[in-house]
Amino acid sequence: MRTPLVVTACMITIFFGHLIPAYAEKMRLDKLDRKTEVYLQRGLNDVDSRCFAYILTQLRKEDTKQWYISFDEPDQDGVMFGGADSDANYSCEHGQLITYEIGEKYVIKNFR
Repeated sequence: MRTPLVVTACMITIFFGHLIPAYAEKMRLDKLDRKTEVYLQRGLNDVDSRCFAYILTQLRKEDTKQWYISFDEPDQDGVMFGGADSDANYSCEHGQLITYEIGEKYVIKNFR
């Protein structure tokens, strides 16, 4: 019995698609292009999207080579920003701008 090549290719893609583990993306902030920025904002709710835009405008005033952005992590909700030379990390969680500094969590701003 012969199966068409297209059907075989689709079945292989579906089969191996379930075996690929989730992984996080991490990149320097200066490498963030508009396409990736739009992709990230579409994955966030309204208040977290406003928070994300706020963080971007604030961090782009600084040296963007010193900041990293991580996203698509299995245990992380949304997007996280981290400084290369410090322990400071920022994220948007449930409409709040959160900073993590040396094991402590602080709310900086609410976007609700």
